[in-house]
Amino acid sequence: MTKKKSTSKRATHQRAGVPAEFTDAARGIRLQKALADAGVSSRREAEQMIAEGRITVNKQLITALPAFVDPSDDIIRLDGKPIHKIVDTKANERKVCIMLNKPRHCICTSDDPQGRRTVLDLVQYDNMPRLFPVGRLDAESTGLLLLTNDGDLAQELTHPSYGVPKTYQVSIRGHLEQKDIDTLTRGLVLAHRGPRGSKIKRAHATEVKLLHYGRGSSGDRTNLSITLREGQNREIRRLLAAIGFKVRRLERMSIGPLQLKGIASSEWRMLTEREIRQLHKAAKQAKAQTQAIAEGKIVPQIETVTKAPKQRVARTDNKPTARGARKVTRKKAPVRSDASASRGTTAPSRAAKTTPVKTDSKPAQRVTKKVTRKKVTKRTPNQVSTKPVARRGAQSTGRKKASTRKVSGKAAPRGKRRG
Repeated sequence: MTKKKSTSKRATHQRAGVPAEFTDAARGIRLQKALADAGVSSRREAEQMIAEGRITVNKQLITALPAFVDPSDDIIRLDGKPIHKIVDTKANERKVCIMLNKPRHCICTSDDPQGRRTVLDLVQYDNMPRLFPVGRLDAESTGLLLLTNDGDLAQELTHPSYGVPKTYQVSIRGHLEQKDIDTLTRGLVLAHRGPRGSKIKRAHATEVKLLHYGRGSSGDRTNLSITLREGQNREIRRLLAAIGFKVRRLERMSIGPLQLKGIASSEWRMLTEREIRQLHKAAKQAKAQTQAIAEGKIVPQIETVTKAPKQRVARTDNKPTARGARKVTRKKAPVRSDASASRGTTAPSRAAKTTPVKTDSKPAQRVTKKVTRKKVTKRTPNQVSTKPVARRGAQSTGRKKASTRKVSGKAAPRGKRRG
């Protein structure tokens, strides 16, 4: 009994709404992807156009999916107009560039099959052209993101041959030391997964600045600023993970000369013509510098000088408290060299007012004040004082009158008893 050889043939049978010649996957790419790549619409919009019967390929109507086409040979029409003419019409459309402050848990894509929120959901206005993000930020990252319909500008800002600098503010767990900074600036070898498979590429930071050290309930924290010229997929997170640090927060602060200022999270604004010209100029300058480095004309400045964070230092007595303030010097308390010091008595505190004591070879003697008391004579009842007595409350100056009192009609001196 002979076994029949199993032959795997691609499905080429006729399906409703799809001619047989467009059912072979070896023909090319999917029809909706070809429409999206041509800039006609997004893939979801293209699928809706196909279902509505607006798309023809080589004058054959296609109303179902999947359908595969070869964009270089097949003639694709939308509402009877070839795609290349539609693309030319879109080229004459006004170029728009939007700056968005991307929040967390937001996807940098035009559409998401899982139904998650995208950055285009945050930007909606009347007669809005088809926009796409310039570069990417992962779902957990925040900060500056550009949306545009200008392909040339997007190419200049994202292609590695230009090397436009992008600055990020990063918060990590742990204490970053100088050796770790040197490792980041020298670079590490990371695996990069691209459309043609995985590649081994070297990634490094152009500049690293330490901003702040702190210690919280969860341990040490370090805030730093990192500048990159070639942004690979999750490059900063993978660089820091390679040297043993976990990223807590990552925010993009600038792209070239464009700074993230005055825009709250999830808000956006249009870029001015001047800002767009500055981006083009910065891209040209960065490309010239990148080419000069590749040709060996200049040395790449990757070993940047790091800026140490300002630490709180305890005040000293001779340090001025403000700019232009006079230096205050405090005298040290004198040290007693007497018998009490040898017995282990402590010196008075600074708060108490002390007077300097002269040190002498002789021990200090206690100074006592001599108090002299008046001699009091005891009087007898028969003795009469002839000295006048001042009244209570009278003035101490001037002539004093003797106080008298009447005794049987006569003025008797004070102190004499009645008979």
